[in-house]
Amino acid sequence: MTVEIIHPSTPPSFSARFARWRKPISRVFAAGFVGLLVLTTSPGTSLSVLVLEIVGLLLIIAAVLGRIWCALYIAGRKNTELCCDGPYSVCRNPLYVFSFFGVVGLALVARSAPLGLIIAPIFWGYHHFVISSEETRLRELFGEAYNKYYREVPRLWPSFRLYWSRPSLVIDPRVIGRALSEVAWFLIAVACLEIVEHMRGASLGEAKLPVLFTWSF
Repeated sequence: MTVEIIHPSTPPSFSARFARWRKPISRVFAAGFVGLLVLTTSPGTSLSVLVLEIVGLLLIIAAVLGRIWCALYIAGRKNTELCCDGPYSVCRNPLYVFSFFGVVGLALVARSAPLGLIIAPIFWGYHHFVISSEETRLRELFGEAYNKYYREVPRLWPSFRLYWSRPSLVIDPRVIGRALSEVAWFLIAVACLEIVEHMRGASLGEAKLPVLFTWSF
């Protein structure tokens, strides 16, 4: 008589569980952020509003250019090659740093400095789990090469003395096209925020966009 030994299945890793829920969680956060951008406002003088909009636009420009810079190095190579040069030589997660610039920039363009302050810890609290999940996956893919990179390059705060770059890059236009379409959303969002500000204006009378609440500063 043959006895079949059934071994208990290995529970899914944190990386696998988080990857399964990452997209729906991201959509919920994005929807909440957009709702706050559109339906809240903040008081301010004409000078303070101008300063907020200029700083916000500069942050969005940095986000767009930075994410394109990152895409030139990592697009199409993410799971096949450990990218550790260019922007990835100064910190391990430059895409998230530039995305953070864009998110805060949108809050400032929407004339809502309090929202920018609120979204900062929420953004990094969420991305702490995103980054931890990706670190586990990269360690599984690249082993000791990633461990060395992990030890030498900071997670987020850039160390520009570490910068280096390969002399040339092979670029797939299709991959770069997808990267450009992703950063285009920041520019589309700026245009939409201008429409929102117009809809809040008195010129539209009763059609004015409602404001759920006004921040205290």
